[in-house]
Amino acid sequence: MINVKAPIDGIITRLDVRVTENVSSGAVLFTVSNLEYVEARIYVSAKDIEFIQTGIPVLTQWLGQTIKGEVSQVNMIMDTEKKAFLVLAEFRNTGRLLTSGMNLDVSLETYRNDNSLFVHRKELVTDKGQPFAYVFENGAAKKRQVTLGRSQGLLVEITQGLHPGDKLICEGSHMVREGTKVYIATTVAKTAE
Repeated sequence: MINVKAPIDGIITRLDVRVTENVSSGAVLFTVSNLEYVEARIYVSAKDIEFIQTGIPVLTQWLGQTIKGEVSQVNMIMDTEKKAFLVLAEFRNTGRLLTSGMNLDVSLETYRNDNSLFVHRKELVTDKGQPFAYVFENGAAKKRQVTLGRSQGLLVEITQGLHPGDKLICEGSHMVREGTKVYIATTVAKTAE
């Protein structure tokens, strides 16, 4: 019987040997973990990795509790097996809710623009490679050149050209031209008698 001293403080989270078992030099006896902080491995796509940097806040949830952390490392070399970039995030594990080996959804904000407008792609028209939108102004369609930002699925961000409160022509936008008279129809639900 010998005493083995661990190089770190923590608790034994895995025991690889049993009492009376013979072990050889260099064999792994046990795993000691310090669960005060846990690290998450997140794989990020090539289109999002440029927006992630150390210090960005991250969130996860477990058993109805939100646990906050931050990005601690961003690898700029793609993992060839996963076809994604590895990002490490560290969480303070108050109450030891999290443990090693768990699979959790981790959210982090890669982009924020509180003044942005998003429209559906089909609401835009293209003329000579330039994106435009038609808005209702003074009873007619007015063509506005727009500048596109980021996209998310079928939605696209408009960074210039449209403003909050503009009346965007959504239905039939490909059938109107600059100056086309527009009538806004209102529908009234009829009840069956």
